[in-house]
Amino acid sequence: MSVLLLILTLIPTNATSANGLSAQQQAEIEQLEAIGYVSERPQKDAEKRPKRGVTVHDASRTHTGLNLYSSGHGPVAVLIDMEGHVLHRWEHSAADLWPKAGAKKLSKAKFFRRARLFENGDLLVIFTGLGLVRLDVKSNVLWKSVRGAHHDLEVQPNGDIFVLARRARVVRWLNRKKPVLEDFVVITDSNGVEKRRVSVLEAFRGTPYRRFLRRRRGDVTHTNTIRVLDGSIAEQLPAFAAGNVLLSTRTNSILAVLDMSTEKIVWAKVGMFKLQHDPTLLENGNILLFDNGNARRNQSRALELDPMDMSIVWRYPGARKDPFFTTCCGLAQRLPNDNTLIVSADTGRAIEVTRSGEIVWEFLTPHVHMGYVRTLFEFVRLPVDFPTDWANAN
Repeated sequence: MSVLLLILTLIPTNATSANGLSAQQQAEIEQLEAIGYVSERPQKDAEKRPKRGVTVHDASRTHTGLNLYSSGHGPVAVLIDMEGHVLHRWEHSAADLWPKAGAKKLSKAKFFRRARLFENGDLLVIFTGLGLVRLDVKSNVLWKSVRGAHHDLEVQPNGDIFVLARRARVVRWLNRKKPVLEDFVVITDSNGVEKRRVSVLEAFRGTPYRRFLRRRRGDVTHTNTIRVLDGSIAEQLPAFAAGNVLLSTRTNSILAVLDMSTEKIVWAKVGMFKLQHDPTLLENGNILLFDNGNARRNQSRALELDPMDMSIVWRYPGARKDPFFTTCCGLAQRLPNDNTLIVSADTGRAIEVTRSGEIVWEFLTPHVHMGYVRTLFEFVRLPVDFPTDWANAN
């Protein structure tokens, strides 16, 4: 019997708190809000390569730029060049920001789940389940905000920040007794002051897509990506109007569009991907995403889909001699030269592949310890002319 289950069985189910919840429900809520990610995985024999860092670099075919990454090795973000040389680091722990958070939540927030870099060297980071933090170039805290922030964020041209957040509660129309983890789309201003929040769970309610929510307890949606749409394909698909939000919910393998004006899901698809992450609407009108794939086959893939009929336009499933698979996370970024940067989080690997599937650049995380590779949670390619005059200003 697990420790949590043992504790729950010892709590009187008829004991209630001021908010009308039983002590058992309160304990389940605390457990749900402490959900996090495994920060490291044991290496397989095929992954035990002697060289780490940048291992492949065909300069004539890569899209040259800078690379920002964070991993499970600590609350650190690192900026490197195409050769893997470190240009700058940011580091700040969660413990001094949330001293009353408790050991359980802090243990799940020992790394940056997401990081976004500003041109002045400021960094916006997510500590899973705790909050959103803005650091300056010297890793000083400028502000913290959005309790329960998790997974993903996006900064808008006007400075507004869209970020995912969560809380656990009993949602009686879904489950009268068991608490569920409810996700929100939260909008803040550039200083982290909250302006609005919309429940993803409630957005499904009363729509034809409610049937996609097959799970009725625990982490019922596990929303892992948020992308604000620009309206570029609204003529073909009105649901993709400017200001609406493209979401990925992992639990039920759903891609969905949330209309922020009506606070309802107006488009959703399932079936051609599984446990997916990081959908992005490309300039050509297609959707690129990381399909975590089939655990039985140990195979993930990057997919480009036509949202009109969800047909597969392009895919990268790895090579027969070089398959890739990650159970959690994963990223896919289309680069200006039409190559795709693909991140296999569990194995700590990022690759740039051509349209024909050739690997022209590869990065293997150097953060390996005692046979365990640290999960690569974030890896993004920035333009080569991204300002870095502040680098190494620690």
